[in-house]
Amino acid sequence: MARMKKYLWCFRPSFILAIALISILLAPVSIVKAGDGATAQGSFTIALAISNIKVSSVATSTATISWKTNSAATSQIFYDTQFHSDIADYAYHTEEDTTLITEHDIRLTGLSSGTTYHFRVRSVANDIEAISNDYTFTTQTPSAPGPGPEPPDYYEKVNLFGETSEWRVSHDGRLLEDVEITSKDAKTNVYIPKGTYCLDKEGNRLRELVIKAEEEAPEPPRNYLVIGTAYDFGPDGATFTPYLELTLFYEEEDISEGLEEEDLVIAYYDEGTKEWVELGSVVDAENNAVTAFIEHFTTFAIIGMVPPPPPPVPVEFVVSGLAITPGEVYVGESVSIMVMVANTGGESGSCNVTLKINGTVEEVKKVTVNAGLSKEVTFITSKDTAGTYLVNVNGLTGSFTVKEELVPAAAFIVSDLAVLPTEVYVGEMVSIKALVTNTGGESGSCVVTLKINGVVEATKEVTLAPRDSESITFTTSKDIAGAYLVDANGLTGTFTVKEKVVPPIFKPINWPLIGGIIGVVVAVGLLVYFLVIRRRKAQGRE
Repeated sequence: MARMKKYLWCFRPSFILAIALISILLAPVSIVKAGDGATAQGSFTIALAISNIKVSSVATSTATISWKTNSAATSQIFYDTQFHSDIADYAYHTEEDTTLITEHDIRLTGLSSGTTYHFRVRSVANDIEAISNDYTFTTQTPSAPGPGPEPPDYYEKVNLFGETSEWRVSHDGRLLEDVEITSKDAKTNVYIPKGTYCLDKEGNRLRELVIKAEEEAPEPPRNYLVIGTAYDFGPDGATFTPYLELTLFYEEEDISEGLEEEDLVIAYYDEGTKEWVELGSVVDAENNAVTAFIEHFTTFAIIGMVPPPPPPVPVEFVVSGLAITPGEVYVGESVSIMVMVANTGGESGSCNVTLKINGTVEEVKKVTVNAGLSKEVTFITSKDTAGTYLVNVNGLTGSFTVKEELVPAAAFIVSDLAVLPTEVYVGEMVSIKALVTNTGGESGSCVVTLKINGVVEATKEVTLAPRDSESITFTTSKDIAGAYLVDANGLTGTFTVKEKVVPPIFKPINWPLIGGIIGVVVAVGLLVYFLVIRRRKAQGRE
C-alpha cells in the first residue's frame, strides 16, 4: 500500500500538468463569426485555435511574426504603438492573406526604430474568426554612426512604360525625397512621399519599380467594366509604408451609357482569389482622374459598375379584336369567332383563350406567344336551334343570330335535251331524252310534255325528292319525210326523216340457156365453115 502511495505521489505533478494542458487546449478561444463584430465563447465541435505565436528577425524597421492554427485558415496582423481592447482600434494592419494554411508567417515593414509595438494575429476558417491576445515586441535602435566614410548613396530605379528615373533611398529602403512621375501619355501618375519605405516581398530595400500596361486585363466582375488600360505594377509583393498615391486618367468616350463617373474606383487584382478588389478612391470628374492609395504591387485599373438591365417585364397578355362572321346564319351553318392575343410582356409565355357562348364554356385553346408578338386564335361553332347567342372570349363580348331555314317548294328544271339520231328514214325510231331536277326544298312531281312541230306527242310525270334528278326518254317515228321540231318543256331540238330509196331488182342469169345458145352458134359456124371449104375444094377440081 505504501508503495502504491509512493507511485501516486510521483505521478501527481505530471497528472496535474496534463489536466492543466488539456484545460488550456479545450478552453474556448475568442471566436467571432465573420462580420458580426461580437466575441462569443463558442462551443464548436472543433474550435479554431491560435498557438505558437513568435516574433523573430526584429530589426530597426522590420519584424517577422509567425503562429499556428489547428486548421487551415487566413493570415492577418493588427498592430499599433499602444494596447487596444478592440482589434478594430489598432492603427495598422496587414492585408488579409486569404491562402488557407496552418503555419502562418508575416513580415512587418516600415516600422519605427526603437519603438515598442503591440499586435494581435487574426485567422479565419469556415466563417469562424480567431483572434489572439495582445503581444508586444520592440524594434532595434540603430547604432550611432562612428567616424568614418559617408554612407553610400542608394537609388531606387523607376521604370514607367520604358522611361527610367532614379530616386535616392536609405539603406533600409526609405525614400529620401518625394517621387512624382507622370507617363508620357498623361494617363498615369505615381506619387510616393518622402519617408515612405519601399521594400520587396522579402522586406529588403526595393531596387526597381516597374510599371507597364497590361496587354489583356483580367476579366472584371459581373456588371463591371475596365475603363481604359490596366497597369501591372512590379515587382509583385513590393510594399509601400505608409502608402503610394496612384492616379489613373480616363477618356470621356471610355464612359459607356449608364456608367456614372462618381462611381469609378481604382481596383487591384488579387492573384490568390482571382478577383478584383476595390480601393477607396477619389474621382476628379473635371479632370477625368481617379486617385487611390496603394500599399503593395499587383495589377491596377479603373473599374466601373454598369447598372444591370432592368428585369424583363413579366408575361402579360392582351386579347382584342373580337370578330364574329357571319353575324347571321341558318340552323346548322358555321360561325367563325376570331380574336388577337398579344404578349405585351418581356418574356415568352402561354395564355388560355376561353370561348363562352351564353355563359357556357364551349372551347379552350392554349396559345404560346413570344414577347412583343401577337397571334390569331379562331373558334368555329354551329347551332341547331334558332336564336341569338351571346359570345364571350376572355371578357370580349359579341353575338350572332341563328335563323330557321325557309324550305322552298319543289321547283323543277328540265335540261340536257338530246335527240338521237338526228336523221332517220321514214318509219324509223327517234329517241328524245331530257334530265329533270328538283331544285326546291320539298318533294314534288313534274310533268314533261313532248311536242313535235307544236303538237303534243306525249307526256311523262316525274316525282323527285329535293335536290334529286332523273333522266326521262321519249321515242317516236314518222311516216312522212321532212324536218321535225322537238319541244320538251321549252327545250328544243330537231330531227330529219328521209324517204327510203328502192334499189333496182336484177333477175338471175340463165347460164344454161346462154351456154346452149353459144353452143348452137358455134356449131352453126363450124357447119358453115366446113361447107365453104368443101365448095372451094370442089371448084378447084373442076
